[in-house]
Amino acid sequence: MSWLRDKRLYSALLVATLLLPLGLFFYLVFSVLGMRASYEAQIDQLAPRIARMQGLIERQDVLADSTQRIDSEVASLVYPGSDDRAAVSASLQKLVREILSDAEMKVINSQILSVIEDQGFDRISVSLAATGELAALDLALSDIAALRPLVMVEVLNVKPQSVRSGDKGSPQKISVSMQVFSLRQSL
Repeated sequence: MSWLRDKRLYSALLVATLLLPLGLFFYLVFSVLGMRASYEAQIDQLAPRIARMQGLIERQDVLADSTQRIDSEVASLVYPGSDDRAAVSASLQKLVREILSDAEMKVINSQILSVIEDQGFDRISVSLAATGELAALDLALSDIAALRPLVMVEVLNVKPQSVRSGDKGSPQKISVSMQVFSLRQSL
């Protein structure tokens, strides 16, 4: 023991030599424990995701049936992607013009608007202007609502036309401007 007191430098080196591996050992132990805690936390975060995935796998048949029903419903509401955009636009314009004419409205103007691509569908729009009676407009709108593939009225502006002094007993005439659109599946 006296040697340790007499040779302080050597004793300090000896203690440092013994403490260095011990310190390194504790550093490695705590690092491994910290990594283990981190991995456990990650596993705890993954557990709900894994449970959801297992639930989806168990219900895969039901989900596939639902997807098929939705696809068939969508197919009845939109134009198929195999149809040409220009042909669908012209067809939509002709169909809405015929509906308005059949409802005894006079179509003044119609214009095919540019196609907008949105979330897997092409939005095909037509702008129309017509005149007629309010009852005719009501009939035309109910016919448009019954169309398949679905045709939706996006804009509808109705203005009364001025009544001539000699036409007091006749029904009120209106001017209508509307914009309708339908969807086509994109390829």
